[in-house]
Amino acid sequence: MKKENLIALGLTEEQVSEVMDIYAKDLKGYIPKKRFDEVNDSRKDLEKLIKDKNEQLISFEEKIKGCEEAEKIIKKLQQEYESAKKSYEAKIKDMTITSAIQSKLMNVKYSDLLLDKFDKSVLVVNEDETVSGIDEQLTMLKKQYNDLFIDMKDKELNCQEKSPEGIKNPWSIEHFNLAVKVKV
Repeated sequence: MKKENLIALGLTEEQVSEVMDIYAKDLKGYIPKKRFDEVNDSRKDLEKLIKDKNEQLISFEEKIKGCEEAEKIIKKLQQEYESAKKSYEAKIKDMTITSAIQSKLMNVKYSDLLLDKFDKSVLVVNEDETVSGIDEQLTMLKKQYNDLFIDMKDKELNCQEKSPEGIKNPWSIEHFNLAVKVKV
C-alpha cells in the first residue's frame, strides 16, 4: 500500500498517516515473501536430506542383519588377540627377568634355589631390555644366604689346589700322538 494511492482515493493527509500506522502495526508479525520462500525451500531440502539418510540407514540395517554374526566373530577374535598379546608380553617379560637373574647368579652354588627368592613383581624391564631392581635384591640375598655365594678368589685358589702337578693334559699333543700310534 502506497501513500499516493490513498491520497488518490480522496483521503486527507491525517487519515493517510493513521492508515499507514495501522498498516505498519499489522505488518510487524509478517515475514517478507522472499524470506519466506528461502526458509521454505531450505526446509524442503532438509526434509529431503533426512528422508535420504533414513533410507540409507534402513538399507544399512538390512545389510548388517546378515553380518551380525560376523561382527560377533570379529569382536571375539579381537578379544582373543588382546589376551594372547598380553600373555605373550607377560611371558617375554618373565623370560627377560629370569635370564637377567640367572646371569647375576653365575657364582652361586645352587642358583635354582635362589632364583625363586627374587620378587619378580618388583623388577622392571627397561626399553633397552635391561632389568632394574635386581642388584638391590641380590645384595639382600647375599646377606641372607651368604654361604651359597662363591667368592671368585676362593674359586681360583681351589682350582689350583685340586690339580696335582703330576697329571698332564689328556688333550695335549703327546697324548694325541699316543692314540694315533696305537691305531697304527
